[in-house]
Amino acid sequence: MRKPFGLRRLLPVLAACVLAVPAARADAESPAGYDALLRLFAEWRDFEHPPIRDGAPDYSVSTITRRQEELQTFRDRLEAIDTSAWPVEARVDQALVRAEMNGFDFYARVPRKPYNGMQPRAGSGVGS
Repeated sequence: MRKPFGLRRLLPVLAACVLAVPAARADAESPAGYDALLRLFAEWRDFEHPPIRDGAPDYSVSTITRRQEELQTFRDRLEAIDTSAWPVEARVDQALVRAEMNGFDFYARVPRKPYNGMQPRAGSGVGS
C-alpha cells in the first residue's frame, strides 16, 4: 500500500523551502544605518593594520598613542549608529565590530613582557 504523500514527494518541497528562505532574506532591505556599519567596518579593517615605518610595522609609543586616539573616534562612530530597530542578526554584527575594537584596545594598552627564555624552577610555585 502506497502512502498518498510519501517522503519522496516531501523532500523536494522541503529543499525548495530551505533554499528559498536565504534568497528571500538576501532580497530584503538592510536596516536603516546598517550601511554605515558596513562602511565603518571597512575603514576599521584598513585602520587595524599597523603603519609601516622603515619597512617594518611601527609600534612606537607615539604611534600607539595616536592610534588609541583614533580608536576612540571609531568607537564614537559605532555607538552613534542607531540600532534600535535592527534585527538581532544586525545587532550581533555591531557587537562583533565592537569586540574587534576592544581587542585592539587591549593589545595597545596591556604591555607584554618580552620572553627572556627562562623557565620557572621546579618547586617555585610558579605554574603549579
